[in-house]
Amino acid sequence: KADARVAAREIAAGLRMTRNLAMLRGHAEAFLIDSASGAFRAGSTATPRRLPGGVRLVLYTTTEERRSATAGSIRFFPDGTSTGGGIRLQSGNSRAEVLVDWLTGHLTIGDGTNAPPTP
Repeated sequence: KADARVAAREIAAGLRMTRNLAMLRGHAEAFLIDSASGAFRAGSTATPRRLPGGVRLVLYTTTEERRSATAGSIRFFPDGTSTGGGIRLQSGNSRAEVLVDWLTGHLTIGDGTNAPPTP
């Protein structure tokens, strides 16, 4: 059975990679995610990956970063800042969340206990 906490660590690793790419390359990079399929891509040149089946997620991002009702991105800039946002994950009773601070670009992984269930 898929575990939301394991999936959250995978998402966080992709977000960190995207931030590092933006800082190394000197231009904005986007972490793209589709909540319907569970697919995500860390940066413009990365190979898309998919979360295990059974993990439901919700992306929280700015209106400008929305691509559709189920897809969008969190963008990182060369100075390490970001558009900010978060991703809430749930698999059965397992919940987690990954939050991105817009000012610093730093990530926080939480247990999601304060968040309502993912629809």
